[in-house]
Amino acid sequence: MSSEENSFYDDCFIIHPDDPSYFDLFGLLFSSKLGRRRFIDCPHQSNLSFVRRWIIFVSILLQKLTLSMRIPLILTRNVLEMSLNLVSWNGGLFRLPFRLMTGKLEWPHKSSAKFRSLMAFIDPRVELDDKIKPGDAKYKASLCMMSAKFSYENEAYIKTNIMEHWKMKFYEFWNDFEDHITTEVFMMQDTLSNPNLIVVAFRGTEPLQLLWNSVETVTAAPPTIQPHDLRANLDLSWYKLKHMAKGKIHSGFIKALGLQKNNGFPKELRQPTDDRRDFTYYTRRRKLRQVLHENREARFILTGHRLGGALAILFAALLMLHEEAWLLEKLEAVYTFGQPRIMKK
Repeated sequence: MSSEENSFYDDCFIIHPDDPSYFDLFGLLFSSKLGRRRFIDCPHQSNLSFVRRWIIFVSILLQKLTLSMRIPLILTRNVLEMSLNLVSWNGGLFRLPFRLMTGKLEWPHKSSAKFRSLMAFIDPRVELDDKIKPGDAKYKASLCMMSAKFSYENEAYIKTNIMEHWKMKFYEFWNDFEDHITTEVFMMQDTLSNPNLIVVAFRGTEPLQLLWNSVETVTAAPPTIQPHDLRANLDLSWYKLKHMAKGKIHSGFIKALGLQKNNGFPKELRQPTDDRRDFTYYTRRRKLRQVLHENREARFILTGHRLGGALAILFAALLMLHEEAWLLEKLEAVYTFGQPRIMKK
């Protein structure tokens, strides 16, 4: 790893599950010398017990098997979501056959404001609890809960259901380690009752992925149901951030927030002018600076469900790492829901 990339952590344990052959993988069980393993970066560790090596072996093996299940997993998610929306769009299960026979069947489109995620079918609420008013002790928590829930939906759904009540913006961000967009986060401002309160909500793990989270006690769950994320659930890699607590942070969280392969996590991101990729941490921090400079009285809250909660916590930690004192003064609170553990001893 480059010296620039190493500038944000003191120690690391990084597994590259795509590199080893099955022969290399089985060799891990018979030798404790990690320096011989080209698929593991661990500069401050040389030997591991057989139990630890067995856990790593199982982790990598399951990641390889998960990748082979890519097509079935994507099809399962798509079929389930499309089926639920098909029934919903056509008036329910009993009216669906009639509309099919009369040629009036309405086929769902994923970019439509009517299209709902699995989370929206589980919890169909779109309004805040009208019994909770601004100033109430539960108001901010309730606002964050609804924001975290809506982070699972598409942009059109959010705008249609919330824009008339709150001023919202929704963004997608690049994940440099997966070479595709994985992290989604939107900013919301309650312009009716509390214009000085801004909520930043990070998207969490989709419900179908919960079936794969049995190993979450030792790792964490990056976003959506793509097989890249299921593999990350099983990844045991970690970083120990500089100037932070002694705990080790799961690498999936760092990557989801914008860690770059050759540049680590510098305080200011230097991108080529032709590089249009968005990195979650830097783009959201820049937007917060802009909005808070426009309204000096405003403060912001970070929130998220499951993975989104973990990203919210780590976002605040990176602000501390980069000594963003002015932004930290504007941070009102961090509310998380069902957040997995982000650090291990």
